[in-house]
Amino acid sequence: MDSKVSLTLPCREQLPELLGLSAEAAVEDLLGEYLLKPLELFLRRPSKHFRAEAVEIGFYLGSDGQAEWLSPASRRLCEIGAEVVEALHAASLVVDDIEDGSQFRRGALALHLEHGLSLALNAGNWLYFWPFERIRSFALDPKTELQLYRVCHKVLLRAHFGQALDVGIPIDQLPQARVRSTCQAALELKSGALVGLALSIGAILGGGTEDQVERANRFGCGFGVALQMFDDLGNLLGEDPLDPKRYEDLRLRRPSWVWAVASESSPDQYEVFRCAVKRLPDDGPLKDWLEKHDLLKWGHHRALEFLKTHINELAVEISSTGERAFLIKKIQALGSRLSGAYGRA
Repeated sequence: MDSKVSLTLPCREQLPELLGLSAEAAVEDLLGEYLLKPLELFLRRPSKHFRAEAVEIGFYLGSDGQAEWLSPASRRLCEIGAEVVEALHAASLVVDDIEDGSQFRRGALALHLEHGLSLALNAGNWLYFWPFERIRSFALDPKTELQLYRVCHKVLLRAHFGQALDVGIPIDQLPQARVRSTCQAALELKSGALVGLALSIGAILGGGTEDQVERANRFGCGFGVALQMFDDLGNLLGEDPLDPKRYEDLRLRRPSWVWAVASESSPDQYEVFRCAVKRLPDDGPLKDWLEKHDLLKWGHHRALEFLKTHINELAVEISSTGERAFLIKKIQALGSRLSGAYGRA
């Protein structure tokens, strides 16, 4: 699959049918200006598109095909699935940036700073619903269409549970004994659930059985958790003190892999870590603590082991002989790209 996924937004000619307005209520030009144009520009920003590749892997897991190359029809189905996942992911980024007060996203101003809070919030929420209309328009068989609706709905529900943890009580106010489990839950409900959705969608489009779809989801969830672990560690890297994304998760007291690893230190040392975080943007004490405890190296090692465990478990479940061996290689290659995408300790 081409890693560049093109997300299709409604064109002006489609709006009358979607809006259902009378002929006297023509507002298509205004909606183009205040909804579709800002989203179109946002969706053009660079993305790693890990989730799009995950859809293709899910398709292989759900299909009986053994060939290394997808047919044009199968490739089109994967593109459909990738478009749905990337749209939902983009919607979550817009809303997350509002809730976090983030300034930048994908190399440019966050949407709420570029176009205003009200417009960005509406656009992000609209983007949650648009994939369901896209699914309807693909003319899939009713069973497949219903399965896609159900898995998308379930993941959106789980992701909002995860977001409640993310924006609720500051993680440093929880007892140390609860930090690890709370961070793990947030990782699974947000990043894990979304990557699980990508593989589930692929498996459904590949005609997978209920067990095959569940297997794809289970692996995808683990894969997504690993992705977020590496991303959280990447949040600590960089030398530019003016980079607004650096230390953002720590400053906002959000549940993250960094907090999870730090919470496994002794009570005295964990208290030193908490105090160092409170000193931000003065990062001297935090740097000292991270270096003393080798958190970046240790956290990266733990994340890599977590990822390898999930890849190996999946490899055991599917045959690694004959033509099917190519799928294991695809999964391992994506894992290697993922682990190095956010910088290394």
